[in-house]
Amino acid sequence: MHRFGTDPLDIQRVVELSAATEELSLPPDVQQSLQRSHDESVAASVNNVAYGRTTGVGANRNVAADDSDGGHGMRLIRSHAAGGGAPYSDEIARAAMVVRAHQLAQPGSGIRVDVVRALVDALIANKTSAFREFGGLGTGDITVLGELATCLVGERQWSDGTMQKFIEDFDASAALSFMSSSAPTLGLGAHALHRLEAVVRASLVAATLSTVPIRANRQQWSEVAQGTRPSDGVSECMTVIRRLLDGTDYIQARTQDPLAYRVMPFVFGPLIESLWRAKDETNRAIDARAENPRFAHGAVWHHGAFNLTSVGLAFDTLRLALCQWMSSSVARIVKLNDPAYTDLERFLAVGPSGSSGVMVLEYCAASALETVRTLADPSSR
Repeated sequence: MHRFGTDPLDIQRVVELSAATEELSLPPDVQQSLQRSHDESVAASVNNVAYGRTTGVGANRNVAADDSDGGHGMRLIRSHAAGGGAPYSDEIARAAMVVRAHQLAQPGSGIRVDVVRALVDALIANKTSAFREFGGLGTGDITVLGELATCLVGERQWSDGTMQKFIEDFDASAALSFMSSSAPTLGLGAHALHRLEAVVRASLVAATLSTVPIRANRQQWSEVAQGTRPSDGVSECMTVIRRLLDGTDYIQARTQDPLAYRVMPFVFGPLIESLWRAKDETNRAIDARAENPRFAHGAVWHHGAFNLTSVGLAFDTLRLALCQWMSSSVARIVKLNDPAYTDLERFLAVGPSGSSGVMVLEYCAASALETVRTLADPSSR
């Protein structure tokens, strides 16, 4: 049982809850806290300007919103429910909803409690909305969340093709509060980091095993080498390498191995450290209460905490570090395919003369590297 507003949420839990196998709830005490927060936000908005609630948004931020018919909130929702691009999987869409429910279950956004309850109810019913890839411009995933809101009020199909209403409408106090988040990006990022960490750790095992056929010099990951320029990532890498190679018996072939082997710990170390940083930044953003504005101490507080520069920079660094590691990986594959380093047949072939062995593995690795290089272009520039 996961209790929104009470239980912590991090990358691991986002991935687990995306599987739709665990019971969910919005505890009564959390609902009471959200109701108090909503009441305070209503009172604070009477004599204060509240962006998106008493005004328009974007270029209309200085225009007083006409809510005489009570329809300002739904107009805001409908106008933003216009994303584009290919949809992500239901698993990723559910991750976005889980992150958003966690964030909204913390008091301060001023949102109506029945909206949060509707979101949790949709998760319990295993409903997901189409999570399309285009629409966010750095101020939050407003299009994706706008489309989710229209699903909740029964104006748009859920991803399973059904129409099911979980709430009647979004009023002015709920519309922007609901959309003011990057929860979809964070849900996607959580899954990406979870999968990447498994691949990265497995790649170190593969890289370590590749040192045996070339009879690599063990001095390169000795405790002495580890102490030359130590860091947490380098230390972890060398410790793993030494443990995996414990018990291997061969005579080293050379004093200085090819660079791709010699610098393994000092390329993998920064990679795992950048992965840790990306996880830390993502976890911090998942747990943030960054809706703009916030309501506290009887007043309205406008801010820019929705900006995720720190997360973007962390992911940019991670992609660049991954590019470095993959480049060294391709170089190691090339050496493994070279008889001059292994005393085996070219491309590790077994059979008649001219056999290609694992030649295409080298081609595939080089192709994958170029794809990663293209995707490594910093998005935060």
